[in-house]
Amino acid sequence: MFGKKKNIHLAALNVDETHPELVALLDNQAALREQRAVEIGEKLAKGGHSRCLTKGQKLASGEVTRAHYGRFCLSKNMCAISNTPSKIFGTG
Repeated sequence: MFGKKKNIHLAALNVDETHPELVALLDNQAALREQRAVEIGEKLAKGGHSRCLTKGQKLASGEVTRAHYGRFCLSKNMCAISNTPSKIFGTG
């Protein structure tokens, strides 16, 4: 139905937040986000911008996302909104 890989965001009401399958899914999602954050930090380091993961963690109150890296990069004039490379930050 959707063709290519798509991201879907859902809002749920009256969900059992302790259900084992949901907990496992959310734990897996958190691990994937952490892995992506590390990979983005490594790519930025290869481009000459060291310690970006640590700096992104200071902006985040939890998981470091592309948005945190984006805010950090903009604050340091490392990129402009119109030319932020998707090959570093990814999609989705």
